[in-house]
Amino acid sequence: MLVACVAPGPSLTRSTCDRLAGRCRVLAVSNAYQLTPWADWLYSCDQRWWDVFAANVATDFQGECWTQSSVAAERYGLNHVTLSPMAERHKGLSTMPGVINGGYTSGYQAVNLALHFGATRILLVGYDMRPIDGRQHYFGEYQQKNLAVSRNWDKWAAVYNTIHPPDYGLEIINCTPGSAIRAFPFMDIDDAMRTLSEAA
Repeated sequence: MLVACVAPGPSLTRSTCDRLAGRCRVLAVSNAYQLTPWADWLYSCDQRWWDVFAANVATDFQGECWTQSSVAAERYGLNHVTLSPMAERHKGLSTMPGVINGGYTSGYQAVNLALHFGATRILLVGYDMRPIDGRQHYFGEYQQKNLAVSRNWDKWAAVYNTIHPPDYGLEIINCTPGSAIRAFPFMDIDDAMRTLSEAA
């Protein structure tokens, strides 16, 4: 199964998201759901994010909603997945049912969740892992102080190097031009769709 994980990086646009609609399953990460309201799933790890956006998600998003926060899951009726023990949390992907590795960000966790959903091929869209023109996300920066965090882009990008896709029966393609994540081959979305279709 082909799954596009769509993160809210600064390069993400609605036209980019529209290129995915109806062509594959889509897992939106945090605010990326605003550009992919038709996505199959939405994942955000932090309770703080859900405290701010849960009401809007309930109105604007029809897919399944997931989090690793047990508090947010209970408070907002979300599907819950557990983070692996700290010693294993930032190394590759968890294959244990109901458990994902952390990798420091919701985007990384979404890749692991996609594996549990049955993905065999994953496209990374909006995974810039770097600011562009001073913007941290496609919408700029969070206005809510409780969502503002210090960022360690190099550390967050490097953890993807611990993922060896063949170990999980996966193929991962980075469809984010200029992404700081160098662990996977780069390809344009349409080229990736065509290549994967021909290989199927």
